[in-house]
Amino acid sequence: MKRKGIIALGVLLTIAIATICVSVTTDGVALAWNDTRDGWEDGVFTELDYGIYWYRSGSQIPVKWDKENVNFDPSRPTIIFTHGMKQNEGYYCRDVLSTYEGTYSRREGTTFEYDTEYYEWYIAHGYNVGHFYWNQISEEDMFGDVKIWSSDTDRGMRYFVSDENGNRVQGDESKNPTKSVSMLYAENIMSALGENFSGSLHLVGHSMGGDLSLAVAENLVLMNEKNQIGDNLVPERVTLLDPYLSVSVVEGHIDHRGGEDANGRSIAELCSEAVVTLSNRGIGIDGYGAGEFIYKQYSSLLGQTIFEKEQIALLTERFSDNCVWVHLDGLDKQYGMMKTHCMVPDFFFLSIYESKAIDNFGDEVPSALTSASKIYDMRGRAYSQSYIKGGESVFIKDSSFTRVDRDKTPVNFIVNVKNDDVYGVKIVDEYGETVYSRNSSAPIAIVEVGLALGDYTIEYYNVIGETKAEANQSFSIAENAVEIIEMTTAIAPMKSYVWLYAVLGVMVGITIAFGVASAVLMTKK
Repeated sequence: MKRKGIIALGVLLTIAIATICVSVTTDGVALAWNDTRDGWEDGVFTELDYGIYWYRSGSQIPVKWDKENVNFDPSRPTIIFTHGMKQNEGYYCRDVLSTYEGTYSRREGTTFEYDTEYYEWYIAHGYNVGHFYWNQISEEDMFGDVKIWSSDTDRGMRYFVSDENGNRVQGDESKNPTKSVSMLYAENIMSALGENFSGSLHLVGHSMGGDLSLAVAENLVLMNEKNQIGDNLVPERVTLLDPYLSVSVVEGHIDHRGGEDANGRSIAELCSEAVVTLSNRGIGIDGYGAGEFIYKQYSSLLGQTIFEKEQIALLTERFSDNCVWVHLDGLDKQYGMMKTHCMVPDFFFLSIYESKAIDNFGDEVPSALTSASKIYDMRGRAYSQSYIKGGESVFIKDSSFTRVDRDKTPVNFIVNVKNDDVYGVKIVDEYGETVYSRNSSAPIAIVEVGLALGDYTIEYYNVIGETKAEANQSFSIAENAVEIIEMTTAIAPMKSYVWLYAVLGVMVGITIAFGVASAVLMTKK
């Protein structure tokens, strides 16, 4: 039954991500961050090619680390970005680290257009800017993420390329990598940065690339502990942009953990182990994404498949204790989780052009401008993007943030919403402080949160942001207790108002019609 549940989940998530891709494509070509094949060297798409490419000012096409004309200085701070799954596009195009010209205007319901190369800002401020490409290897479905951790799964390390006619074909099996993607990435960092590297290292990953960033950071820490590399190659910060913390099961061996048997653990579990390792080393980890809690964005599915309640609590504790999270509830409410997933990199990188955002306590909210040490000090905190000023935007400066700190306890408060008109939830403590806030573009069915001991009030909001005092519920969190309540009071906009507006509309219509008829008669007279 476990395997059937995993397969069913995979089908659901594949459909979900396919929806993401469909929503941001035109004529079958993905529109994420200047996907293109123009300007790249011959063989990039027809032969296996992966590795770190460095950006140069004035050129959207970066240069591979082992070429002569790269833009790299070992004394500079360094940021390296990596992408996620590239199903049905990794064999023929690559993204670059910028907004796509017209990206937002081509997404239904958005009006924004940007043409901003993020690498230009970083280069101008003294950074090396890299992009780790693993396109052809990530040319897989949702379970392709097992390649990040192991090279001996049932998929092996196959890759896909473009043939002479532009068709997707599997690459020469004799040239398949013999190491996991984490190992390939780590080797590239060692070679591209070199033993004399003296700058700081910041790794950033989007979607499945978030998983990869955690895996390679753990890899570098473990190699450093074995004296295989110096402290200079251990990252100071790892940023996760709507990471895909999946339930894919790794049946093989974990390459970068010395061939340790994965024992059928999920990638979400392996990632949670990695964040503990990184946090213990003093590495700051920040995450941004859609949904209530990023590490539980598929929680309703997780609970029905391979995870027991105790495992969910363990993963929740590991991620919440060792990372700082920014929940993009405002973007989610405006665009929906699917489109927000694609917007998260822009939300993060656009913040480099702004002043730092503050929360409801006047403290700094994590962004691209936050220092690695500050990110580390923020671990254990979470922030909710409560709303977006002026409607549509992806700028941090147009957002309001509420801190929703979680303590060391696992989930200890659960509310099951029995009606379908709840679109917002706010939890207020006994001192009147908001400790949790969530808005959604769809009816909320369940709320799960960890709270400190004490008394609270939960407020519910309908689709137009109204709340009703009679719907509020009070509860207390006691030691070693899980408070479970149900919300059954309807808070939909009052139907009487709808009828009133309808009657007024009819009356106005009759009045206008009567006036027009009278004018016509007067004219005839």
